[in-house]
Amino acid sequence: MRATAGASQTEIRVIAGTPKLLGTIATKELSPGESTTVSVQWDTRSTRGDQTIRATADIANVVAESDETNNTLDKVVTVRGNGV
Repeated sequence: MRATAGASQTEIRVIAGTPKLLGTIATKELSPGESTTVSVQWDTRSTRGDQTIRATADIANVVAESDETNNTLDKVVTVRGNGV
């Protein structure tokens, strides 16, 4: 996720599929243009095929922003066997 304005500490929620919550991660304060990487564990043993993972920043809407529409990133991954 990349900040376009300064962002105080916030949380990023990561979901997959139907949706299934994979995690909620607290992040540090971000400066304009700064990005951060988050990681979650995902048990894919009962999951197959194309899955959409969605990360949403500022889920509690605590950061004042001029554009609230750019807080979500979707990524399609293909799950084969027991891994991504």
